[in-house]
Amino acid sequence: GFQQELDRQMNVPIATTSVALDSRNAVVRSREAAIGNVIADAMRARTRADAAIMNGGGIRAGAVYEPGAAITRRDVLAELPFGNHLVTVDIKGSALRKELENGLSRLPAAAGRFPQVSGLRIEFDPQRPPGSRVLAVALGGAPLDPDRTYRVATNDFLARGSDGYTMFADAPRLLPDVDAPLLANDVMVYVRNIGTVKTG
Repeated sequence: GFQQELDRQMNVPIATTSVALDSRNAVVRSREAAIGNVIADAMRARTRADAAIMNGGGIRAGAVYEPGAAITRRDVLAELPFGNHLVTVDIKGSALRKELENGLSRLPAAAGRFPQVSGLRIEFDPQRPPGSRVLAVALGGAPLDPDRTYRVATNDFLARGSDGYTMFADAPRLLPDVDAPLLANDVMVYVRNIGTVKTG
């Protein structure tokens, strides 16, 4: 009986999508993806951070949701299966730029470190050598200031310096990682509140 009730709750639609969402590895690990935008937007909205970075490798279901599809709690947990926490760090613009360089360093190969972002506009050239691919970064409509400290939302995997995001490891936290909220829960709340996913 408990299993049946859990299944029922997990399968209740919490939103619909008006755009196609594609979480296949070749997409989320190599280019901007609508589903990555949704997750990163949820991270930034929950923390009220200046920006958010989610690694494409943390989006795992390998699914395609056509426009008009219902999104359920089960779908969100399938996409974010690792029980990650939503961590908020304070980091200088110069360090944030280095993190973005790291995220783009494996292109054209698909890599888990590829950054799905919110609040950031990044211009880059994948033909340039790794470490010098970022041409410009805008945050909040203004150029990234290398000396300014920004509040960035990420997951605890990246916050520990994994996937090469080493600048996050020593960055001051708003909360200890273990006390930070669960990422999947906050994405569920965000998606339910917006009702219709429109981020392309």
